[in-house]
Amino acid sequence: MEKSLTLNAEDAKKLRNQAVEATQSHTNSILLLGIVLWNTFRYNTSFNGLEAPLWEAWGHESWFEYVEHELGIHKSTAVAYRRIHEIFNIELESCWDRAVFDQLSATKLRALCKVVNKKNVNGWMRKAVKFSCCQLDEAIVVSQNGGIRADAIHTLSILCTKSEQKKMRDIITQAKDNMKLDRPGKALLRILQEWSVSQAAQEVRNTKKAAG
Repeated sequence: MEKSLTLNAEDAKKLRNQAVEATQSHTNSILLLGIVLWNTFRYNTSFNGLEAPLWEAWGHESWFEYVEHELGIHKSTAVAYRRIHEIFNIELESCWDRAVFDQLSATKLRALCKVVNKKNVNGWMRKAVKFSCCQLDEAIVVSQNGGIRADAIHTLSILCTKSEQKKMRDIITQAKDNMKLDRPGKALLRILQEWSVSQAAQEVRNTKKAAG
């Protein structure tokens, strides 16, 4: 017999509280991880008689290789977590309200790293408490565009080899520069649109040729 998916009021309240506690626990873990990642990035040690970065002493060519291979964290994610510590605990130390900070999730803190400074950090944190994550992202994008509303910027992930990635990046960068566009995404879209138009034109030619 299928288990009922309906909770009574008491169990629903417990689940709601569990979700809040799990989110806070996740945020605390991210904050701790950010501190550890910063330390692995900044500290040196003695290696072969010379002072060297920790990641080099541990056999890696870069800090990014270290977090990707040894920790299994995408370098962009590792940088984002490291920046939370770098921004709030180092660059803006003693500038923000702890009570407000403690109300924010790791997701919101990560977003705030794009815009906060000593003068505006508390204002942005108070906004973040009231806003949803998407509303906060939109407010940040508007702020970065001089108060002009813009489409939210997203990252496109594509499965490819390292060599394919390099070739694509080179082509997109060259197209962006030649087309005088401000973002790689615009260049990629233009390339795909031109390919689509070319394919459509070729299909018309093939249809006419087949028709005799």
